[in-house]
Amino acid sequence: MLHAPHIIDVRAPIEFAKGALPNSINLPILSNEEREAVGTCYKHSGQQAAIALGHKLVSGATRRERESAWEHAITTAPGSVLCCWRGGLRSSLAQQWLAARGVSVAIVEGGYKALRHTCLEIIEAMPKQPIVVLAGRTGSGKTEVLNQLPDSIDLEGLANHRGSAFGSLGEQPSPASFENALAGQWHRHQYERITLEDESRLIGRVALPTVLHEHMASADLVLLEISQAQRIDNIRREYVEQALRLAQEAREAEETQEAKEAVQTRYENAIERIRRRLGGADTDAIRQMIRAAFASTESEAHNAWIGALLQRYYDPMYDYQLEKKQERVRFKGDRAEVIQQLSSEARKRA
Repeated sequence: MLHAPHIIDVRAPIEFAKGALPNSINLPILSNEEREAVGTCYKHSGQQAAIALGHKLVSGATRRERESAWEHAITTAPGSVLCCWRGGLRSSLAQQWLAARGVSVAIVEGGYKALRHTCLEIIEAMPKQPIVVLAGRTGSGKTEVLNQLPDSIDLEGLANHRGSAFGSLGEQPSPASFENALAGQWHRHQYERITLEDESRLIGRVALPTVLHEHMASADLVLLEISQAQRIDNIRREYVEQALRLAQEAREAEETQEAKEAVQTRYENAIERIRRRLGGADTDAIRQMIRAAFASTESEAHNAWIGALLQRYYDPMYDYQLEKKQERVRFKGDRAEVIQQLSSEARKRA
């Protein structure tokens, strides 16, 4: 069920936001407000009164609209299933309404609660799976390398965050949704070993499961070694040029300056968040470099603050952490060498 074409989750949006399953879409039978009203009725008047209120709230055009949304999802992705909290009243009712329209669909037994339990079991068993961790200095392009490997899982992609103070990619999933997505990818992995990128406990505001983080802390390391000049180019393309392009696309064409200012503000706020560890003088100096770079029309103007940030903050931190991991390093090389080495080691399960 974790890998059905679609899991049509009929819980209210507020429930879905707290925890969703891989491949799930939220097509609720009750809105947040309707769910709250039915819940209040249940407390004061009992189950039958609450059910009657639910039918009253979801009737006529409202019911037809929700039935049509479910039917469209099912016909678009045959094999889809219905899911609510425990696989009880809400999914059964949706199933009955669809049957009256000639649409047959299965229900997830035990609902979201049962599948969430399955995901937690997968997570607890993660230490049994051999892994290797890809490490490298900030800007080395580890994620790009990782995504070229057949046996990899992109933790940052699942967390929607690059894993640094500057790494926000937008809204992150809830902790439960992140764990569920991770468990889903782990469960369907077909390789004897899994390659992961070296991560701290937190990726943005999302935490790695403790058992996985501890597993990674003792795994073999492969180091990706890239020159500082190439790292600066990588960071400038991804964090400046791409960020500006995406910000501009998200706004009207005439708001180009506003888009540029939004990216600049985001990075000035990011540098402020690491003031305590970077130091006041370096923070202020790099902040001025950021302002000067965004005032320039030359993209390469950003090289100054990127290089200073690497030299004064990220590289010393990386050197300190790597010193404690030296005995775990079993291979190091440039991009092509690392890809060749890890790809040659990737073997499917028998």
